[in-house]
Amino acid sequence: MGTREAAICRELTKLHEQISRATLNELARDADTLETRGEFVLVIAPPAADADMLTSDALDDLLRAQLAAHSVKDAVAHAVALSGRARREVYARALALAKDLRGGDGED
Repeated sequence: MGTREAAICRELTKLHEQISRATLNELARDADTLETRGEFVLVIAPPAADADMLTSDALDDLLRAQLAAHSVKDAVAHAVALSGRARREVYARALALAKDLRGGDGED
């Protein structure tokens, strides 16, 4: 998930509420020092606007490779996780590529 900001919140709205804010890597590194009793919530910030995003050509290459071995659904899930692009955008592109690759409607 990169270097996103995050917070580990313990016992929210209670007397002993604790909130630790840092990057995901820093929180993970220090997790073994946290109090383990109580209820926890992990809040992760969205990726930065300037986060690395695959180019359109790279996304198409990734989708073609995934579509050769997987369903549209699985190919889209993988591409969304790696590309930093919106699922709706990736799904639309996958359908168009699947139609071209398979000569059909592209839906599985």
